[in-house]
Amino acid sequence: MISSTGLFALGVLFSVQGQIPILGAEVGIGLDRTVDPSSYLIGPGDVISVVVEGGCTPYMLSAGLLPLAEYTVSTDGVLAVSGIGQIRAAGLTLSGLENELSILARATYPSSSIGVSLVEARLVKVTITGTVVRPGGYTLSAVQRVSALVDSAQSFSAYSSRIGRMLVEGQNEIEVNLLINPETGRPFSDPYLTNGAVVEFSPCLDPVYVLIGNRSGMGIPRTATVETVDLYRPTDLESFLSRMGGVGGHVDLHESGVLRNGAWTPLWEEGEGYPDFQLSVGDTLWLERLTETVTVSGAVPETGIYPFDASVTVEEYVAWAGGVLSTGRLGGTKVIREGDVIASGSEALSMTVYRGDVIEVPYNWVTVNAPWIALAVSVVSVSVAIYNAGH
Repeated sequence: MISSTGLFALGVLFSVQGQIPILGAEVGIGLDRTVDPSSYLIGPGDVISVVVEGGCTPYMLSAGLLPLAEYTVSTDGVLAVSGIGQIRAAGLTLSGLENELSILARATYPSSSIGVSLVEARLVKVTITGTVVRPGGYTLSAVQRVSALVDSAQSFSAYSSRIGRMLVEGQNEIEVNLLINPETGRPFSDPYLTNGAVVEFSPCLDPVYVLIGNRSGMGIPRTATVETVDLYRPTDLESFLSRMGGVGGHVDLHESGVLRNGAWTPLWEEGEGYPDFQLSVGDTLWLERLTETVTVSGAVPETGIYPFDASVTVEEYVAWAGGVLSTGRLGGTKVIREGDVIASGSEALSMTVYRGDVIEVPYNWVTVNAPWIALAVSVVSVSVAIYNAGH
């Protein structure tokens, strides 16, 4: 049974705007780093690099076998390698293809050894349904996983389970579990996408409600960020947070805790760490957003509010904000505290800040005075034109 606190959180879910960040999404595909040769399944349209390790003999070259060449898997799933022959590649893993090609090559070239790698992945059309922000059909690369599809669908709805399934025609359904495995730091099950697959996510049936914001007393504001996270199995606080992917650096652990039937259990105990507390379905985990901040403004790419850290220098805060724009002047940086400039220049850059400080990186003289320079140029141009007209 869901507690009264849990019911309150569930009521908040449908009034909260915004998206829940996904756990484990792949961003920026690099084929040499992200493809698992033992699990990626080859399909029509994949471009495969075939390497003869150790090089080719004159006999191999005369037979048409090149030491390095690229081949595309045909629409019927066949890979034809010059000098070796044809092999049905669709459905094989990269490791499996390498093994099969080596066996085929050794029939003609007994001492040869073949290596393969994926150069370019095919595109796949997939569908995602259920509790995501934008369900529907998407076209992605075959080296992307279910988490990337969730990202394309603008993430989970606030009440969604992270556990779902992928349906592939002619195969058994594949479990999807995007909770983080603490041992690997990656999702428990985040399979590669397959053409024509349908991925389904449903509402979370065994939820812990996770709210992130700033509370007033014991009240929970309706503006909090809310999501549901599968309890998955009875677990302690630290393990649960690990399966969420951690809490990040914007959470004050000392002010965070668990609400159960109106009772508050702190998330962190000084000198003890996380308490020995077993979470139950319907618990509400409150994560207090840090209010101790430092503001970085002026000639930086990412002006805004950053978490306060007493060990970080002003120059490091500027780096966090993306560094100085080409139109900025790092040497003129100021630290403003309660409306007063307390340091500037090299002195400011090397100092550490206090809570609530404002770091201001000024624009250079040309940028600041650009309107006046433009006006002066215009006046000079007009004067010259008048002078020329009179002569």
